[in-house]
Amino acid sequence: MRTISRRTYILYALMAVFFILLFSFLYQYLTNYQTWSSTLSNRHLYPKSGSYANAGMIVDRNGVTLAQTEDGKRRYASSKNVRMAMLHTVGDSERFINTSIQKNFLPDLVGYSLIDGYYRNEAGLEGNSIELTLDSKACETAYAALDGRKGTVGVMNYETGEMICMVSTPAFDPENKPDLDNDPRGKYEGAYMNRLLSSKYPPGSTFKLVTAAAAIDNVSKVKKRTFTCEGKKTFDGGTVVCNAVHGTIDFDTALAKSCNVAFSELAVEMGKKTMTEYAAKVGFNQPSVLEGIETTSGKFEMTDANQANLGWAGIGQYTVEANPYQMLMFMGAVANGGLEVKPYVIGSVRSPAGIPVRIGVAARGERMLKASTAKELKRMMRNNVKTEYGDKRFGKLNVCAKTGTAEVSGGKSHSWFVGFVEDEAHPYAFVVVAENSGSGIGTSANVAAKVLARIAI
Repeated sequence: MRTISRRTYILYALMAVFFILLFSFLYQYLTNYQTWSSTLSNRHLYPKSGSYANAGMIVDRNGVTLAQTEDGKRRYASSKNVRMAMLHTVGDSERFINTSIQKNFLPDLVGYSLIDGYYRNEAGLEGNSIELTLDSKACETAYAALDGRKGTVGVMNYETGEMICMVSTPAFDPENKPDLDNDPRGKYEGAYMNRLLSSKYPPGSTFKLVTAAAAIDNVSKVKKRTFTCEGKKTFDGGTVVCNAVHGTIDFDTALAKSCNVAFSELAVEMGKKTMTEYAAKVGFNQPSVLEGIETTSGKFEMTDANQANLGWAGIGQYTVEANPYQMLMFMGAVANGGLEVKPYVIGSVRSPAGIPVRIGVAARGERMLKASTAKELKRMMRNNVKTEYGDKRFGKLNVCAKTGTAEVSGGKSHSWFVGFVEDEAHPYAFVVVAENSGSGIGTSANVAAKVLARIAI
């Protein structure tokens, strides 16, 4: 009896080990099957040539072909400029661009499913096709408008969440890839990085929108308040220098003139806690997500800041860093009355028979700002364009915006322009960053104007 009992315990133990291993395998399979299916060692997808064996088409919102497989080789758009403008969204054949569709959605492109695995239909047709929400012509316009500068352009429909434009430079032609390892002038520095999603920069005066939102909620009668700007303001720990001597100005004019004195005063008055709270409300210190792809997190850290540091932070300098995509979402929320709309870039995934496998839909996110605060910020941003930036450059579009000239050590300032169109027919939020390109009202505002003109055709 003792022998039988001992064998029973051993059998139970072996069964327990078996089920533990089985459940472990199933867990790993359910959570990692897409990664396993698209690994480079999978010769169903990657023959010895290393190309896509049976991946489906990628097209833009208007049906323009951006990528397809022909004879086992991946081919891209017929236009070189479109290929380069869409590079960071579509991706390269080697999948070095980590945020690209071809990197992150290869299982969808080849028709891989959890139940059926990898398949090819009887007719030998390619896998699923993916339609993007992007307009390749708008992306081509953005690429041309950046004119060789490193930077990024993002445009989204703030009502539906559809991404309309996503461009990052520098780029290269995926059909004729240059030798990126032999780049003595740094022309292709960061060419694999999607700067909209994966970069962060000092936001410069675009951050004054965050300070303004905090002041609207927390500073009594701020809209009736006046500020005296003599070109600089001294606080404990140092002096904040302004871009001009503005004299006595009100809150609206302070934003329109981008007065450093006024907004540094407000930041110091509200204090570290309130400023950090409002930075967090609009997305700083946490990553955002686009189609499951995590973005770089912006930074607002005031633990060791003195008054002067906090003053500089209130105008987007000190150690403050912003991710462009995060700022785009902030602009969309302001346009939407304070409510965030989650952007998406995949409009649909369809089987070779044309059956929808997935359809992109708008999703509401968190409330970033109170509706009354967003309304006031929108009014002030519209005033910026009417009184300072000029409506003429944007044609008939009612643009609400803020410039940013972000100082960087050892180089020319980064140029920012962020905002949205206040128009039911053209509900677009935008962000433009042009590295080492000077003032925001110069380079980035002009880039935005060209892209918006193209989209609003």
